[in-house]
Amino acid sequence: MNFNTKRFLLRELPVPVFVAIFSAVYFFSTKKHDFSVTGYPYVVIGVIQILLILILRNVFRNAESSDCKNEKDLRIPNVLALILSALCYLILIPRLGYYASTLLLLVILMVFFKVRSSLFLFAVPIGYVALSYIVFRIFLRVPLPEGILF
Repeated sequence: MNFNTKRFLLRELPVPVFVAIFSAVYFFSTKKHDFSVTGYPYVVIGVIQILLILILRNVFRNAESSDCKNEKDLRIPNVLALILSALCYLILIPRLGYYASTLLLLVILMVFFKVRSSLFLFAVPIGYVALSYIVFRIFLRVPLPEGILF
């Protein structure tokens, strides 16, 4: 394995590996629950695992033809920033509530991914939070975690 191949794998593998570990931990932590509760999440986890296998196959297939030439090509800091933002989101949900935490996370992620349009920067997070409120609170009558704000 040459130097460029190693760099390519370092650049492409962190996200699929993180998602695989996260879904495996979720799967094994919910084994004690009834299948009627965990059936749909298990289907989603199965689909995610199949997609991860396809992604990993493509990563290893393309590893030899990679042209990672400098340190800037590595996206490990970006992956770590996304993981950190997800952990902060999980910590903030019980304190701020689902809606405020989700709104904050979506704005931060959109800034992180360099969304320049102020219309999209505000319309997408507000629209998503409004849609999740309508679906969960009004139609399904499922309360989402509430915090200090709402």
